[in-house]
Amino acid sequence: MEQAGKRLLAFPLFQGMSNDELTSVLAHTKFGFVKYPEGKRIIKAGEACRHLLFLTHGKLKVTTSSISPNFSVEETITAPTIIQPECLFGLPQRFRSTFVALEPVNLITLDKKEVLSLCSKFLAFQLNLFNFMSAKCQRALLDPWDNHPATLRQHVANFLIRHCQMPTGKKIFNILMRQLANEINDSRLDVSKTLNEMEEEGLLILSRGKITVPAIERIIE
Repeated sequence: MEQAGKRLLAFPLFQGMSNDELTSVLAHTKFGFVKYPEGKRIIKAGEACRHLLFLTHGKLKVTTSSISPNFSVEETITAPTIIQPECLFGLPQRFRSTFVALEPVNLITLDKKEVLSLCSKFLAFQLNLFNFMSAKCQRALLDPWDNHPATLRQHVANFLIRHCQMPTGKKIFNILMRQLANEINDSRLDVSKTLNEMEEEGLLILSRGKITVPAIERIIE
C-alpha cells in the first residue's frame, strides 16, 4: 500500500493528500493496470478520451499533426506523466496526438466516473485538477498577447516552440520548407537562409522535409 501511495504521489493530481487520504483512494478507487510492448500504439489521435492515463514506467513517442495534415511534430515523453488529461473534459473529448511505446511501458488507468468521484471526495485532488486545467486555459488566453517576434529568426523559433507539448528534449518537425514559410508568412528563400544559420550554430539539423531539433530548450534560450 505504501509503495502504491508513493507511485501516486509522483503525479501532481495526488500531491498534497494525506496518508489517510491516499490509503482511502487506494482502497476504494478502481484503478486499471496495463502494460504495452515496445512499438505498440497506445493511442491514436482522434480516439475518444474516457480515462485518465498515468504513465508510470517507460517512454512514449508523441506525434501531433496539424488540422490540415501539412506538418507534424514528434516528441518523447517519459514517466511519470499524465497523458493529455485536458482531453477528458470539454469538447471534443478526444486525444489530440498519437502515442507509441518506445520501450515496454506501464500505465495506470482511471475511468472518468472515478475521476469525478475523487473530485467529490477529496478537496486536494479537486484543486489539483482545477489548477491544471486553469493553467492550460490561462496559457492559451495569454498566448495572443505575448511579444510579437521582431525578426525572422524569432518567428522561426516561435513557430517551433509553440508546436511542442513539452518544453525540453528532442523534437522532429516533419514539414517542407515552403510550408514553414507559408506558416510564418515569409519567403522560402529567407526561411531557408535562417534555418541554415541555425544549423551552423548546432541548434537544429536539416534534411528533406524534416527539421530535427536535438534540444528545444536551446531554441528557447
